Amino acid sequence: MKKAAPALSLHLYPNPAQEYLYVLLRDAGIAHRRGAALQLLDLQGRILQSHPAGRIDEVTSILPVRGLPAGEYVLRYVADGQVLAAERVVVR
Repeated sequence: MKKAAPALSLHLYPNPAQEYLYVLLRDAGIAHRRGAALQLLDLQGRILQSHPAGRIDEVTSILPVRGLPAGEYVLRYVADGQVLAAERVVVR
């Protein structure tokens, strides 16, 4: 029996990242969401980058991280005024 793909998932690679972070977003309901975006935050919760997530249910976005200081960050997927997924990322 084949397992069904999750309705929502967020995968980051490479992690740790040096120049670019590739973000694979799968969201079966994205076409119905308002304000869908990928946000990169520092550990103090400040939004450093915000990118529209688009309207396609499976998409890979490329986020530049080369200008950021080395350290830990959080990449979150937000829509409809709430955080739907979040992952920790390390920048070298």
